[in-house]
Amino acid sequence: MYFSQTNRKRQLLGLVGVVLLVLSLGQIISANQGLSRINTRLDELPVTITGPEDKLNGSRPLILVAHGLAGSGTVMQGFTYTFAHAGYVVATWDFDGHAGNPRPMSPDIYSEGLSLNVQNVLETVVQMGVADTSRFAILGHSMGSGAALKFGQRHPNCKATIAVSPVGTAVTPQLPQNLLLMAGSLEPKFVNSARERLVEAGGAGGFVDLGTARKFEIIPGVEHISILFDPVTHHLALDWLNESFGVQAGAKVYTDFRIFWYGLAIIGTLLTATSLIPRFTSIS
Repeated sequence: MYFSQTNRKRQLLGLVGVVLLVLSLGQIISANQGLSRINTRLDELPVTITGPEDKLNGSRPLILVAHGLAGSGTVMQGFTYTFAHAGYVVATWDFDGHAGNPRPMSPDIYSEGLSLNVQNVLETVVQMGVADTSRFAILGHSMGSGAALKFGQRHPNCKATIAVSPVGTAVTPQLPQNLLLMAGSLEPKFVNSARERLVEAGGAGGFVDLGTARKFEIIPGVEHISILFDPVTHHLALDWLNESFGVQAGAKVYTDFRIFWYGLAIIGTLLTATSLIPRFTSIS
């Protein structure tokens, strides 16, 4: 009787595990619905371009999304999905020395190597003709924020620059255009850096139409990594882009909960495995 009850409990756990696994995988896969993706390489630089289905035709603004130290383009997918569902074309890549990019990275995060990567990505998208590169913006996290802040100053026609957990790259009251700074409440070092950048940029305020808008947002309850997965971060960034470019035709509301679904998938896998292990043990 005891073993029968135990087996029923394991079977129930296994069923719950399968349901959680199927549900979570379905939600993860659904994030790609309505989007098109192109993977390409420029020499050793891997680039992924994502946008609305049938809209990778040069008609939509381009958003460049730069990852931080020890990150990758994949880590930035919360921004990618949020922006692409909203009607933008998004380019991500792996900086030198990161993920799928085998080229060595300079030990100095302020070196010109990162800027060269960003410039090469922009030129690649221009050549491919998949976005309207007369209208573009850039977002960068941490190390990538330095590259983004430099890029926004070197390209005066860059409509908006978003620095998430910004590093110490100086800015001016004139450039970058339409600067949004964000940092998590649990990363005081980057909060201070963002405040310093805001002062350099002339303080909060300005006008989007003139390119002089400046804003600093503190994201509550997140630190240097979790800020990347917080939907608040994604939607504040999207609001800034929509203010700069206007809401895109066919824009869809998307909130990135994939981190939750990945966690649920892990729980489902563990429950399913737990229900099967005793059976395999008894067979052996």
